[in-house]
Amino acid sequence: MNSRRLRLLQRLLTRRGGKAGAQPLKPAVEPFVLARKPIVGTVANNVITYGTGALNIDESRIEST
Repeated sequence: MNSRRLRLLQRLLTRRGGKAGAQPLKPAVEPFVLARKPIVGTVANNVITYGTGALNIDESRIEST
C-alpha cells in the first residue's frame, strides 16, 4: 500500500472513531435479580395501603432503532 492510500485510510478510520468505529456492537447480557418479600393480598391493595410495591417496567424500557 502506498503512503497516500495509507494516509487516506487512517483519515477515514479516525473520522469513524478509529478501528473500532467500523465494528458492529457485540451482543451483551446484563442479568439482574429481583427479590420481593411475599405480600398479603394483591399488589394493588399493597400499593393503596403502603404506597409501594408496584413495578413500572415500561419506564425502564430502552427504545430500539
